[in-house]
Amino acid sequence: MTYYVDHNSVDKARGDLLLTSEASVEESTMPGRPHCITITTPFHTLIVAAKDADERASWKGAIEESILQAKNSIRGYITKKGGLVDRGKSRKFFILHDAAITWHQDHEHTSAIQGMMKFTPDTTIVANDDKLSITLADTSTNSTLGLRFDSNSHEYNAWKKGIMNILNKYAADEKATVERIENAYANATKRGKLRMRPPKGGDVWDEYYFVLTANEILVMEKNTDGQMEVIDLYEIHPNCSVFETNLGHYAFELVTSKKVLHVMSDSRESTSAWIHAIRSSIANSEPENDDPLLQAALAKLEEDVFYDVCFHEDKPLGVVLERSAEWALVKLSNFRETGVSIGSALTSINGESCILKSYAQTIEQLKNWKPPLHLGFRRAPKKSGYLVKLSRQRRGNTQKNWKERFFVLEEGRLVYKENDSPDAAVKGEVPLMGSAVSLMSSAETGKFFCFRVVSGVTSLIMQGVTMDEMMDWASTLYHAIAIANGGAHILSIEKKRVEEQEARERAREEAIAARARAEAEEKKQKEEAEARARAEEETKRKAAEEEARRRAVLAEEERLKLEEADRRQKVVDEASGRLLSAMSQDDSAAIAAAIKQAECLEEIEVDFPVLVQAREHLAALQAREEAVRQAREEAEKALVAASENASIDNCDDLTSALHAGEEVSVDQNLINNARAQLLALRKEKAMIEEVKGILNSAIAYEMAPSLEEAIQTAQSINYSGNEVGDAQRLLERLKVEEARRVEEENARLAAEAAALDAEMAVAAAASSEEEENLVKKIEGVNLAPDSDEEAGEAGDDFDDDDIRAHEVESLGELSHGESTTSVGTSTSTSTARTLGSRCPSLKDMGRKLGTRAERLEKEAERSRVTAEGSITTDEQLERCFHSYARRVDGNEPSLNPMQFSTIFRLITGEKGNLFKEMQMFQKFDKDNNGCLYHNDFVHGWRDVANSPGGGTIVDKIGRLIGEDNVML
Repeated sequence: MTYYVDHNSVDKARGDLLLTSEASVEESTMPGRPHCITITTPFHTLIVAAKDADERASWKGAIEESILQAKNSIRGYITKKGGLVDRGKSRKFFILHDAAITWHQDHEHTSAIQGMMKFTPDTTIVANDDKLSITLADTSTNSTLGLRFDSNSHEYNAWKKGIMNILNKYAADEKATVERIENAYANATKRGKLRMRPPKGGDVWDEYYFVLTANEILVMEKNTDGQMEVIDLYEIHPNCSVFETNLGHYAFELVTSKKVLHVMSDSRESTSAWIHAIRSSIANSEPENDDPLLQAALAKLEEDVFYDVCFHEDKPLGVVLERSAEWALVKLSNFRETGVSIGSALTSINGESCILKSYAQTIEQLKNWKPPLHLGFRRAPKKSGYLVKLSRQRRGNTQKNWKERFFVLEEGRLVYKENDSPDAAVKGEVPLMGSAVSLMSSAETGKFFCFRVVSGVTSLIMQGVTMDEMMDWASTLYHAIAIANGGAHILSIEKKRVEEQEARERAREEAIAARARAEAEEKKQKEEAEARARAEEETKRKAAEEEARRRAVLAEEERLKLEEADRRQKVVDEASGRLLSAMSQDDSAAIAAAIKQAECLEEIEVDFPVLVQAREHLAALQAREEAVRQAREEAEKALVAASENASIDNCDDLTSALHAGEEVSVDQNLINNARAQLLALRKEKAMIEEVKGILNSAIAYEMAPSLEEAIQTAQSINYSGNEVGDAQRLLERLKVEEARRVEEENARLAAEAAALDAEMAVAAAASSEEEENLVKKIEGVNLAPDSDEEAGEAGDDFDDDDIRAHEVESLGELSHGESTTSVGTSTSTSTARTLGSRCPSLKDMGRKLGTRAERLEKEAERSRVTAEGSITTDEQLERCFHSYARRVDGNEPSLNPMQFSTIFRLITGEKGNLFKEMQMFQKFDKDNNGCLYHNDFVHGWRDVANSPGGGTIVDKIGRLIGEDNVML
């Protein structure tokens, strides 16, 4: 394993490591380099780092393969004869290769070769087993090599055997060459004399004898002995191509992946015949299975771009085709107008494949075409990028010059420029038609990752940066050249596909025919077998009948015995079945009947096991039934007793007795009656508890409607507990208090009305025309009397009813509990004083009106003082709010209209006046939110307390809540 600075410095190694059979390779990790390989040999240890896990795995596999090969390699230290030191002897490290022996300074410097002797057919070996020495001589090069081994005869024998095998192979190759010439003559498809151009060019073309076979062309001439010998060989594969050239009259060229053959015949007919024969050999040749470029190019088939173009008008297509082997390639085309790119290969015409057709057949099919014409094409591969190119060497200059160039592969040609700029000038161009590509070893170029494109006029050697880049470029060129040369290996693949399809079809037809023949043969054999079988059957039948009669007598006797035994066993089985069936049902009566029936059977002489088992089972079952019967009787008695003693306050005994009766399955009617009785008692108890709750709530609220409703409910279920009497006494007391309050209020209102009527009557009688007019203005009536009579009539209109209307209007404004009270009172007082000042005759009336307004103002003041002295605090209102409020979606607690109605009904004792409740809710909901928050609830009830009589209602909230939170 040799390592260099980089792939461009392979002329000088930095070091090497000799791999032996004892060597090992393992994956390892170093700081900062996770993908390392450790190679351990008996001499040294080498650690290298890969760029990733895939590269490490690839290198590890290759090294392991080399270690396996090292087990079969021959190498070691041997004394070499010759030289100027140590009496002409020196000890070197030798390695035996397939074509040579190399010697090195030692095993640690195997990359530096100190000497080499190549094997040729003229190499001979002389072995001295006594002295353990080997002498190699080559008459063609006049070189000799003497090897002297130590006392280790095993090593001597291994070297001797290895060298003999190689020399025998050369002898076999020489013999094979002779046989090859003989086979070539025998299997030649064409042979004759042609003039060949010298390898380095020139005007003198020498004449040689050429033999064309199915897979090669042999170039031969006579040696000094007059015998024909092969001086050159051109292998033919699908990637080869042959074309006429203009290098001379009737000249043509054969391009292979390694070299180019330029030849010339003496006539056009001879040139055409040779080209046709070579193309036929190329078309029928087999690809090299071990060719790495072929394997890589096969993968490029999946990257091919196929496209279809349809021509709808009957006019020239605008596409020029040229022949390449038997394919039609696009030579000229305006892509914008036709949609066909240059270099594309025609693959189908109107859906019919033309890949395997001849060029003449394809052109014939295109003649006299009619629209629409559908043409299918395979686009020429494309690729671009930088590569290093070996410049052409001038004569006399042996130094190799490598330059980086930008290569573009498209439209069936390879172009290279100085850089990738669109304006860069083209430095060179190689048409792919008539070209070939091959890989090159480092021994040929002195560099790794090189490949060569060979054409009839030029040859390009290029280098990639990595193995992958080299293979990608070379395989892409291989595939592009195959298309440009008329198919190459693509034809082989297509032929193989067609042949496989035809083979499958033939196999299917042959299988059908074979199946038909097999069926006919089988039918015939079957008929013959049936005939033989019938004859044998007749013979056997007659013998069987005689034997059957003899055995029938014996069988009848045996049958009678068996029938008797079977009948007895059947009787026992039937009896056992009845007993088992009865036992499975646990029916004592059925078991007893089955036992009695079995005991009466004549066929049963002794007790069988099932009968004994049935008797034991019957005894156990009867004992269990007796115990169950006693338990059922006790449960029924307990259930009857519990039913008779059950009451509303004592239901537990009945419940327990009911459960016990269900467990032992007492009479179902008794169970149903007890269950119905228990449910009735529980329902009655629940109703009484509910009525008690209603009565207690009504007593706590001290509201007459609630008390009346609760008493009626208790009477409807005939409940007469202490709560009913308490509620009735409380109701009587509330009715008495309400009657007394109504009577006192009516008396006060009657007195006030009588006094006001008297005052208004006196004022009306004493008013003048001016007073009457002024009063009419107050009432909103604009009168302009023309006489005293009209003034008198107007004065009569200002009577007690008008005064009462004004009073009622003033009271109505006060009852709303808003700021109108104070404002309205001030206005009335001012109005009365104005009346008195403007009209002296109405002084008394103004004074009375002022007195009335002042009295109403005092009444409002008393309501305000009552509200301020209310016993209901804000804390109690908050407690009431939070008891009913709910959070919705995590927002602030609030009351909806129905929750507010519940509170309002509890406070006022009114029910069913939803319109009034919603009006009150609207007054509380100042912001029209549709709900009441904490401040809305508290301020609303405070506004109610400020209205006349509102303080009493608000105080009721405090009394209902109280210290025991009854309402809450």
